[in-house]
Amino acid sequence: MNCRRFDEVPLIRKPKECDGKRMKELKKIIEDKYLTILNGYDDLYKWSIEHLSEYWSEVWEIAGIVYSTKFDTVRQHNFQFL
Repeated sequence: MNCRRFDEVPLIRKPKECDGKRMKELKKIIEDKYLTILNGYDDLYKWSIEHLSEYWSEVWEIAGIVYSTKFDTVRQHNFQFL
């Protein structure tokens, strides 16, 4: 088997500082509004599951979704993959 060291692999793409800007904005809004610290994407993901209604409320706001009535509840579906 041909093994390569990762430090010898050429760099294909380096993210720009502006990449993920909207996600960073959402994370900051949640941290400030809900007085929490989210250390990266995994923490944001965990928080979004544990605070489903609050998460989607913030997503609606940051995305600028136009609605006539704000949602009452967020329905959680338990999808099972075969």
